[in-house]
Amino acid sequence: MPYSSKEKQKEYDHQRNKHRQAYFQKQYQNRKSYLKAYYQEHKEQYKARNKKRRIALREYGRNHALTIGTQRISGVFKRPYTGYCELCGKVFDGENRKLAYHHWDDSDVKPGKKVKGIWVCEKCHRVCDMVERKELYIIQRYLKLKRMMNRKCKIQEKIKPELN
Repeated sequence: MPYSSKEKQKEYDHQRNKHRQAYFQKQYQNRKSYLKAYYQEHKEQYKARNKKRRIALREYGRNHALTIGTQRISGVFKRPYTGYCELCGKVFDGENRKLAYHHWDDSDVKPGKKVKGIWVCEKCHRVCDMVERKELYIIQRYLKLKRMMNRKCKIQEKIKPELN
């Protein structure tokens, strides 16, 4: 403590802190205005760099993140993105995230491991999930209803000419 009394030391510290705050505030304002001007001059470069980053992050997420129910697991290794549905053949461009990676073995999904699966569109993914959950009764029910309606329509077509 350079001063003999606490009051003088306190006064000195207070004045010193005031000057330091003013100095750093000025430095901050200078830095802020410099960065703003720099950004304005190099705006196109920033936009191009950010677009590349967005694309790279999207690709990384597409190839290394997997959702099981509500849980998202990162760091898994999927097969390379195909850009088309491997069941129906519908083609998707690289910007569109409508393809899903359908996997069937949840027991061995851990970061750093390969995950077996196929790239499918949303509609085919719903069908795959139904098959995996063994909900084929819906398909069977649909086919049964279709046959019944066809029979009813044939019977009604036979009855109509007799009525005329």
